[in-house]
Amino acid sequence: MDTRLETTTVISEFAGTLLLVFFAVGSAVLAADYIGTVGIALTFGFTLLALAYALGPISGCHVNPAVTLAMLVAGRISPRTAIEYWIAQLLGASRGRPSCSCWPSRCRGSRPAASSAATATATARPCTSTPAAPSSPR
Repeated sequence: MDTRLETTTVISEFAGTLLLVFFAVGSAVLAADYIGTVGIALTFGFTLLALAYALGPISGCHVNPAVTLAMLVAGRISPRTAIEYWIAQLLGASRGRPSCSCWPSRCRGSRPAASSAATATATARPCTSTPAAPSSPR
């Protein structure tokens, strides 16, 4: 396999995993209250369907390290390709994750309280992926 084709397949695995995490996992994290279990399942299904059609001919559209492991064990891909796919999948998932877990409406302190919007804007913390410890009253 030439280097250009290998690069294309690795990039497609990166992009596919990023899109899967952003849309499918994002729907579960951000919209579960609105779309419910069926909506989350449909989002996962339609996202995987679109990715399979778009990326399947390029890289096989594994977008999951477990699928890559199964293909390696079955002898359908080489160990080097599996390692490249795993790295691309982990990087893609990590790049898609902050968009989901760090949404402003999900962070403590980012919504205006009962006070005015100007006060809330002045006291709002930047979004972090870990919740802040409650402040003690003085």
